[in-house]
Amino acid sequence: ELPKFLHDEIAKSDRESDLWNDYEMFIRHTFLPLVTNIADIVHEHGHLMEPVPASRLREMYGKESNGYGMRWEISPRSFFYSFWLTYSMSWNELIAKWDDGNKKDIRPYVNFPCGLMPFNVEAQSIVAKVEQELIGMSQMHGHGDRKDSADMASTPSKHLGEKFGSRRSCDVAKK
Repeated sequence: ELPKFLHDEIAKSDRESDLWNDYEMFIRHTFLPLVTNIADIVHEHGHLMEPVPASRLREMYGKESNGYGMRWEISPRSFFYSFWLTYSMSWNELIAKWDDGNKKDIRPYVNFPCGLMPFNVEAQSIVAKVEQELIGMSQMHGHGDRKDSADMASTPSKHLGEKFGSRRSCDVAKK
């Protein structure tokens, strides 16, 4: 979640310092509400998201499985979404520790599920292609009269990578 230099500064900061207080306020009142909102949406509506074919997941992530011993054919949607829900809950655990006076840790033990963003963009592109074919436009690509909309509809992960960097750019500082 944080650039390494900022993570390191916050980790070594005095828990009574302005830096720590600003960080804690940001987490409690800006970051965590957004994480929780996404978790609520995933919990309530994640089953409605278009599944990404296992063959496409292998292309996107360069592996036959998800890194935890499960092949992509086994419920890829729940794999990413369960990580998000676990990530969200781990923040609640950390906040409870802070409330009890234990402010040793600055982030939860569960890593940010960075693979979720390209997965969602890919899933949205599947729906967008069908929308484009059926009604001549999509929520993702508009009316399709833009020069790049056909190319974007076919390779959204490529464009996401160009905009946000590779999937490996999601590495975060570990505790």
